Amino acid sequence: MRSEDQIETRDDILTRAFADAYGAAVAQLGDDRDSWRWGALHTATFPSTLPQIASASLIEPFIGRGPAATAGTINAINATQWPLGGGDFAVHTAPTARLLIDLSALDDSLMILSTGHSGHPYSPHYDDILTLWQDHNYHPLPWSRGAVEAASVSRLILNPAAANP
Repeated sequence: MRSEDQIETRDDILTRAFADAYGAAVAQLGDDRDSWRWGALHTATFPSTLPQIASASLIEPFIGRGPAATAGTINAINATQWPLGGGDFAVHTAPTARLLIDLSALDDSLMILSTGHSGHPYSPHYDDILTLWQDHNYHPLPWSRGAVEAASVSRLILNPAAANP
């Protein structure tokens, strides 16, 4: 900054920027720096998969999930993104699935979805793996018929309807 009676140096600018950033962090996270956690500010929210209908906003608090503390930045393996500026670090973009394929032993592959394997709010698998996703853990992804059958807890058989003559 330059005025008729003062010229701000690089060190002045950096000192003020640091003080402003530190002040903002204290305002959001408190005075105890040892308790500061990125996930306290950097959270992911998972809205329901209901169509955008007028009444959906009324039930969203009951069937959406989050905010969930989330690690990562745009340049990390767990690539998350948030709007720059304004002090809002809520995640707007995050990986919904992570998949590790072992091409030498497909049955050793791993995967995780962000919330669960079902889009139905009353299913036990609607949000049963959100904590695994948050903690960067995975569950097995069997590939061979034997491994799939061994891991299965139920089977759904769909038969086509009889053709109408």
